[in-house]
Amino acid sequence: RGERLPASTDDFINVTAAPGQSGWLAVGLGGTGLWLSKDAAVTFHRCHFLRACLLVAWGAPLSAGTPPALYAYGRHADQWAIFRSTDAGLGWTRVTADDQPLGGFPSCLAGDRQTPGRVYLGTNGRGVFVGDT
Repeated sequence: RGERLPASTDDFINVTAAPGQSGWLAVGLGGTGLWLSKDAAVTFHRCHFLRACLLVAWGAPLSAGTPPALYAYGRHADQWAIFRSTDAGLGWTRVTADDQPLGGFPSCLAGDRQTPGRVYLGTNGRGVFVGDT
């Protein structure tokens, strides 16, 4: 059974709809975490993997017949990183490399909807990072 989306006073609220999936939404609520809906925002489920989520984006599925990839910039186990889910938020993989610091504070995130595994991250002062995961 789903929950209602909680109120948030955080400055970071990010909402995105999944391509090709009617009613699928991902909502990053900053310190309140990542929330997912598959019924056009009637109910939501919290993704407990991320303790905080500032940015969220959908991208192309990694293979035919699978859900679109879901990318999130958030905090897991006290580490801020970009994470990817290939199963609509059930399982997650860290895609940020330890030897590639992000630099400036990330301000926008986009999954490539044509190239599977590609994600873009806009930073304040360091340009746009392109990652193939």
